[in-house]
Parts: sequence; C-alpha cells; structure tokens
Amino acid sequence: MNQSDALELVRDSLRAAQRAVAESLADRGREYTGTVGYFGDATLLVDRAAEDAVLSVVRRALPDAYVVTEEAGIEGEGRGGPLVLLDPVDGSMNARRGIPVFSTAIAVTRPGGRRYGDVIAAGVLNHSTGEIIWGDPSGVYVGWTPASPSGVERLEEAVVDLQSQTHAAGGDEARGLARILGRTKYPRILGSAALGIAYVAAGRIDAFVAHYGGLRTFDCVPSLFLLESAGGHLAVLEPADLDSLRLDSFERVRVIAAGSGALLEEIARELGLGPGVTIRGGGASR
Repeated sequence: MNQSDALELVRDSLRAAQRAVAESLADRGREYTGTVGYFGDATLLVDRAAEDAVLSVVRRALPDAYVVTEEAGIEGEGRGGPLVLLDPVDGSMNARRGIPVFSTAIAVTRPGGRRYGDVIAAGVLNHSTGEIIWGDPSGVYVGWTPASPSGVERLEEAVVDLQSQTHAAGGDEARGLARILGRTKYPRILGSAALGIAYVAAGRIDAFVAHYGGLRTFDCVPSLFLLESAGGHLAVLEPADLDSLRLDSFERVRVIAAGSGALLEEIARELGLGPGVTIRGGGASR
C-alpha cells in the first residue's frame, strides 16, 4: 500500500463512519450496549456502529490488515499488512449528551509497520460538520484546502485546548496548569483529543496540552501525525521515543502540541518542564 492508497482508505473509512454515526444517533445510538471495549471504556451503540462501518471498509480494501481499535481491540495479529489504528468515536460522552464535539480518527502504517514512525496517512472527521482533516507526510488538508498551524507565540493571544483529565491533576502539575489557564486568552476543554490536536494542525487551535494522565494511542496518534506533517511542534513527555511507540500498546502518551515552537516553549516553562524539554517538528512535512 502506497501513500495515495492509504489516503483513499482514510477518506472512505471516515465517510463510512459519518453515515453510520448519523444513522445511529437518529435511532438509539446514545444508549450503552452493556459491554466494555477492549481498552476498558463502556461502549455506546454509536461507538459500535462507527467501528463496524470502518472495519467493513478496511476488510474489503486490506484483507491482510492488522487492526487496532478501541472497542473490538486487536484483529489480524500476525498478518503482514499495514496496521490500521482506529478510534471509532472520540468524545463519546459528548455524543451521548448531544454535545456536537466528537470525532472519528484513523491512521494507517506502511505494510508491516507497527509503530508511530511507520504511519503514512491519517485523518480525523468532525461529526458535527462532516469536515475531514487528513493528510500524509507531504501535507495536510481540511477537506481539499491545504492546512497549516497558526503562528501564535504567546499564551495571552492563544486558544489552548486541554485534555479532559486535566481536572484531576494535583500538586506541581495542578499549579503549572493553573498558570497556563491564568495566562491563556481562550482556554478550552473540547472533550475530543483527536479533534483538538487536529485543530492545532489546521491552525484553528494554537495548542493542546495533555501533560497530565496521558492519551491512548488511538486518541492521539492520527492527530499527532497530522500535526507534524503540517509543520507543527510537539514536546513528548512520555514515551521517551515517540517514533518507536507501538500502536497496539496500552502505553499512555503525554504531550504538548502547538502550532509554533515559541508557544510550546512558553507552555513548557509554565508547566515547570525547564529548558531541557525536547521539541520536535517545525518542518514543512515529517
């Protein structure tokens, strides 16, 4: 599978998810199935509908795919094809409560690839608008319009999204987050990390902070790939080597994402991370 084929799979999968989610929410999609997904969260009917729709597309296009998805878990272990990483509905509670901020996120690796550094295409669908943010190492698009991160450099001018676990931080972490909130002009907690980070790639949000608790691979890998492909910046606090992160692991990712390196450095200072934090990105593509 080349990058063009991978992008086509991303597009077709997200459009299938869009249709399935709309149909599910018009029926009983906000109800729980009574089961728990592979990674431990209670499953909604809309989660299952989105996952089934995407997996139907993936199985037809890539019968040798190794699939890692939030609800069903792992399918096709041992196959030699690309790995497809899927979050069927990121922001399920928003979907359940009728809050129009939830997304579907997908990433595809090269054949045999199993790590972040192997991703060759990704996309995130905003279900409330039908808009897709997608791309490969050569660039990122919102629909068919080229996208790029913002150049905002100071918190006093920034829109900053925070992961939803932020409220549970304590001690020095809480004090650092309070400093960020005190200086940020427009703080937000959207409740969909995949969409928040993708919005940083597209320049709609200036930074995303997942300093506390961390994100699972399917929550963030598609959007982190898009951000780096668009020329954004990352400070990865965990794991030590993002490129080697296995996409089928339970490992959490703690990260700060920003459109500009200057804004990322400012956030890192407020969190008390010091000048030694490693910042990656900033190129026109990965």
